[in-house]
Amino acid sequence: MKKADRHGERRSDQPDFAASRGGPFTDAEMAELFRTYVESGGYPEPLMKGLSARDYLSTLFNSILYKDVVVRHGIRIHGAIEDVARVLINSCSQRYSNNGLADALGGINPRTAARYAGYLEIIPFS
Repeated sequence: MKKADRHGERRSDQPDFAASRGGPFTDAEMAELFRTYVESGGYPEPLMKGLSARDYLSTLFNSILYKDVVVRHGIRIHGAIEDVARVLINSCSQRYSNNGLADALGGINPRTAARYAGYLEIIPFS
């Protein structure tokens, strides 16, 4: 099997992904594809199917949130759980209190904020 050299010679030992995109890639092309893959959250679908990573990740987020949280727990106010999820995602490196989370969301009940945050902790990813 032929390996690419640093001068950009095309590789012939690429996986099926290369064939699906029109053939083997140079090292520079592979580096760019890897950068795109990492920036898109590490999900291969946007890269392989030419999808917008932002749209794909948004769809994935909504699918998980609504199927695994809203439906399972019978949440009637969908916007509130989405707001809780977004606040927690955007401040994932910080500690939060239920009161602080409730205040950040415009004053929802701290018990509701705590319950919603608890639902988000146990999302099954299987």
